[in-house]
Amino acid sequence: MALDKMLGYPERTPSGERIPVIERQMEPMRAGLLLPLSALPIGSTATIEMMVMRPTDARTLEVAGVGVGTKVSSTDEGISCNGSVIEMTKAISLRILARTEEGF
Repeated sequence: MALDKMLGYPERTPSGERIPVIERQMEPMRAGLLLPLSALPIGSTATIEMMVMRPTDARTLEVAGVGVGTKVSSTDEGISCNGSVIEMTKAISLRILARTEEGF
């Protein structure tokens, strides 16, 4: 899992073969960890710091109110922003990195 994290949770091998998706459950021990949105523990809040994707995808999310500096929270229904659940694919949620905050 550490190697997977270090490589940025790749979806394909260097030869182009698809890597099976493994559900990752990460429990941060403290605030300040940088995690993909899909790995935020339920009940946690975080601030988006990085969006590693094509500019068109990033712009689409920004129009929907999701961008660098946006505060998000992880709930049973998914990732929410400004009280609304954000609909996105697992692949996109792995490309948005957010820093966890105190109090979760």
